[in-house]
Amino acid sequence: MEAQIKKAAVSLFLVVVGSWLMIYCRQQREVVFSLFEPTLKTADRLSAFPEAQNRIGFHQWFQNQPEAALTLYQKALAGNFLLVDAWLKMGEIEAAKGNKERARDILVFTDRLAPGVQRWKWQQALLALDLDLRDLFIRAINDLIPQILHRENALFVIDQEYESVADAVGTALSSDNLPHYLSWLMQGQRVDDARVVWKKMTHAQKSEKDMHERYVHFLLSHRRIAEAKTVWGKTGLTNPGFEEEITHRGFDWRWHNPKDDSWMVKRIFLPDPKRMHAVQVSFSGRENIDFYHLSQVFPVKPGESYTIMFEWRSQGLTTDQRPFAEVYGYECKGLYAKGSMAQENSEWHSEELPFTVPEGCEAAVVRLRRLKSSRIDSKIEGKIWLDNFR
Repeated sequence: MEAQIKKAAVSLFLVVVGSWLMIYCRQQREVVFSLFEPTLKTADRLSAFPEAQNRIGFHQWFQNQPEAALTLYQKALAGNFLLVDAWLKMGEIEAAKGNKERARDILVFTDRLAPGVQRWKWQQALLALDLDLRDLFIRAINDLIPQILHRENALFVIDQEYESVADAVGTALSSDNLPHYLSWLMQGQRVDDARVVWKKMTHAQKSEKDMHERYVHFLLSHRRIAEAKTVWGKTGLTNPGFEEEITHRGFDWRWHNPKDDSWMVKRIFLPDPKRMHAVQVSFSGRENIDFYHLSQVFPVKPGESYTIMFEWRSQGLTTDQRPFAEVYGYECKGLYAKGSMAQENSEWHSEELPFTVPEGCEAAVVRLRRLKSSRIDSKIEGKIWLDNFR
């Protein structure tokens, strides 16, 4: 008899536990897959699940029910005090209620609870800004800037916080984030602010090839020619033999190709140990082209005389107006030199282009040019190759 009672008791216990597990598993599935309605009634039903309390609290907050949200967040944290989302929302609610000290304590606690976790940095930064916790705000922003997803917004917020004073922003930012800030300022065309940040950067950061070239290009595009020359730190033509990839910016070669095939400029490989690469310009014979789309800006010294030398060859060039090389002043007057016109067909040979730089001229442009023809057979066809500028 006693054995039967024990067996019955065990069976009853298993039935109760099984029923409870069925209910729990069903509710857990609702929570995991967000299958529940975010209502207060649901919160009571799912009281055993901190994550459900947290999500329903979030919904109540957006329904402008801060007290209900606060209660739910407290229940969530009672079940799992590691829910940083709930802590931060509690901080926001306390701040909105005017309980600044309570909000600050919560924010500082979350910063200590998850110091290296990026997920909550944006919320922490904005709340720190609202609570005048400047050190925590700066630390969070510096953590956010390396992340592409948050970089633009983070830079905008800190720039606004310091009233767009680049020197102050640059001081607040970590050294590693200065290149990101400089790129952001260049994107916004803020020339003087970009100059301030450039001076704050380390030598290694300034020497990084892409950043160096982009900054020089930025200065040139805003006619800060003397400063661009100083930053560039080199004289003469860049990539004269076209052995490196063309960047199309700064003191490097630039060219433009049309959507149609009226002409085509490209860097090519040559099976010649004397000239591994060259630039080829092809004309299709479809248009009477005014061509000026291959050029390079290069630094010069006022009052100095120069001679540009280069090699070129041609094949099948037509019309009375064929390409020629020219030099003119970049953002200055009084400098112009023009070379001879290319032959219809020729093997590799040298060409010279002498010129003298007038006072006040800091840079010049060497360019391949072709003028429109006034004849009936005006549509130019053929190819020309250029190499070994010096």
